[in-house]
Amino acid sequence: MLLAALALALLTLPALANPSRPELCEAAAREASIKTGVPLSVLRAIMLTVSGRKGEEGLVPWPWTVGAKGQRVWFETADDARAFAYQQLKAGKAALGLGCFQVDYAKYGAEFASLEDMLTPRINAEFAASLLVSLQAQTGGWGGAAAAFRALEPAEAETWLATFYRHRDRLRHEDGQTMADLAGQGEPEGPRLNTYPLLVDTGAEQVMGSLVPVGPSGPGASLFPPAEGL
Repeated sequence: MLLAALALALLTLPALANPSRPELCEAAAREASIKTGVPLSVLRAIMLTVSGRKGEEGLVPWPWTVGAKGQRVWFETADDARAFAYQQLKAGKAALGLGCFQVDYAKYGAEFASLEDMLTPRINAEFAASLLVSLQAQTGGWGGAAAAFRALEPAEAETWLATFYRHRDRLRHEDGQTMADLAGQGEPEGPRLNTYPLLVDTGAEQVMGSLVPVGPSGPGASLFPPAEGL
């Protein structure tokens, strides 16, 4: 039933025409990068991988993206995206990815004041960046953090990372300008500590346990090199 609804929504979507929507994600990612110290290339590469929509100008991130069961729907308005998400939640289907960064509602919905906030590009991006800061500290690199961000099985993570790195390699040149912006605002050049309660490392073993492998035998362990550079 869900897949049928997703397929119908995809077939009835009009062609991508308004560049202001992708720009909402791009501006939010840039602001989050400056605030948290996460490289802009990492944030943009994740957006293109998880919410990218093909248009006349190529692949662009889309703020009103809702994902469920491996399918993504790109809505033209925030209202349409919210309505669809509410419909899924009412049906008991909480495993939804929302917004520019496809933040997982089932895992992180309690971190947000509302579903509207989760779909707000600026809030969506800052939460994702804060989560990545925590994951980077645990995995030792931004690639590992990006894979853990999606909580994928090893086979899926390998393919996902290949796409992520392809996008990031093309975008790395943007990181220098972001660091200049950081310096101009007097911000620290490294990742800052996040302020989201559920993402603060308390030292307990279970923190983020579902996302990050805890040993060599953990899911995806071989994908996370211990000393990966930026």
